[in-house]
Amino acid sequence: MSKMKSKLLITLFAVLLYCAWNSNYFQATFFPQKFFARIFESDFDTTIAGNSISIPLKHKYSTKYEVYLSIPFDPDSKYIMFHMPPQKGFCSYQFISDGKIIKEGQTHQLSWKHTVLNSEYSAVSILSFDLPYPEAGNNLILKLTVVEPMNFLSRYSGQIKCFVKPDSRIK
Repeated sequence: MSKMKSKLLITLFAVLLYCAWNSNYFQATFFPQKFFARIFESDFDTTIAGNSISIPLKHKYSTKYEVYLSIPFDPDSKYIMFHMPPQKGFCSYQFISDGKIIKEGQTHQLSWKHTVLNSEYSAVSILSFDLPYPEAGNNLILKLTVVEPMNFLSRYSGQIKCFVKPDSRIK
């Protein structure tokens, strides 16, 4: 094989390796702790109407992200809060970039289909979106405001958290 063909094959291999290494599938499969790390976490009491939170959205991976509400795991509870029949309560959301609202709407209804459970907390997804966000600049903010309080979580008032991370269903 000539030197030119060898260089071409090595270059092609390097490009393919680079593309595979940077793919979401590769990162999610081989480095899940890093890929699925939270990009935001804060307290957010959704039992109080008008309560709001502003989330700066800085991301490393171009993929679908989820906004979750979480409560501490309660071993004394007869049921898991988010596995009950659909509960009432929702937030409005606004994606804001450069001071302009580029999209607004309401979070989806809480559903057991969108839950995460472990020994520390129970969480439910309330919103899905892609990053980078279409039409957004470098300073994207997601603002959530409680419109209809989630009164079924009142026993966890002051312990409710909000976090954002890549959607674990991308594999």
